[in-house]
Amino acid sequence: MPTTIRLQIEIDQDQMDDLERLLKLGGLRTKKELLNNALTLLKWAARERGRGCAIASVNPQTGIYKELEMPILESIATNSGISVIVNDRDTNNAIENERIDEEEKVNERLRPQLATVRN
Repeated sequence: MPTTIRLQIEIDQDQMDDLERLLKLGGLRTKKELLNNALTLLKWAARERGRGCAIASVNPQTGIYKELEMPILESIATNSGISVIVNDRDTNNAIENERIDEEEKVNERLRPQLATVRN
């Protein structure tokens, strides 16, 4: 059984308000659930940047995309120390093939839009 560790942080009221809004909007009950979701997203983004991929949102109507810029992701993109997250076998192997298939479908669908935006 994994050891439980207590985490205590100091944040300002605006950050706390943001957390509370995200909890409510996401239908989450606890800050632990919010942290778990945030870590899942960050680990995925870190894996993708570690593989050389961009993290972006795409407007489906215009095809315009905006890349997420975060110092941690840029550091990961240039740092070989990401292998621990990239090779996180416990969480990745079960869904990797399905995710790759889905990613290829999305890429095929978006490729013409992205080519237009980049040109």
